[in-house]
Amino acid sequence: NDAHALVQAVQSAGALLTGPFHLGAIPTIAPFVLPQTVRALNTAYPDLKLYLHEDKTGRLIDQLRTRTLDAALIALPWDTPGIETMTLLDDEFLFAAPANHPLAKKNGLAPEDLADENLLLLEDGHCLRDHALSICRMRTGARKDQVAATSLGTLVNMIAGGLGVSLLPRLAVDHGLNVGSDVAVREFVRPVIGRRIGIAWRAGSPREADARKVGEVIKEQLTATGV
Repeated sequence: NDAHALVQAVQSAGALLTGPFHLGAIPTIAPFVLPQTVRALNTAYPDLKLYLHEDKTGRLIDQLRTRTLDAALIALPWDTPGIETMTLLDDEFLFAAPANHPLAKKNGLAPEDLADENLLLLEDGHCLRDHALSICRMRTGARKDQVAATSLGTLVNMIAGGLGVSLLPRLAVDHGLNVGSDVAVREFVRPVIGRRIGIAWRAGSPREADARKVGEVIKEQLTATGV
């Protein structure tokens, strides 16, 4: 590992973003951010070899620690020893319900309106679940019969099937999540910042400057497309 770090340090001493760079991302970010990021990085840094890894936050953090990953895109805050982060942008949560649901047409939608609804969430281990619970002030396990989705795509299908309502990140809705006409997606009357998107790296990593630059490129890509 130390030899690997030394090789990386030598490679990156001359110029930013050259040689192999391993970038991780959580599943609720990866498909909606990585395609345009890869294009932008390939254009700007032709000597970069970008390797992509998708996994849950805990595993990505472990891989940063063991130096298998150089950086990871995660939802913040995620306070953990030995890991440094840089905030890229705030991601708004949008309300999603079956198209014929009463809240799909209610004026002045607020998070409190969801208190009596069956709130569909992603399975445990997806950070979006924790962020959603904190927004709605709902206790985990309040409903024993609650079924959790394994991905945002499955979550949308469950909403379309009339199983409940949910919260979707604007980042996903604006960047390719297929919602369809059976699901109504609405903003809250006061924007609900559901999570903060950031990039993380191991403290003291020789690739810190590279990680920050990747973060800047991602931020530019997302702000340029209106997120």
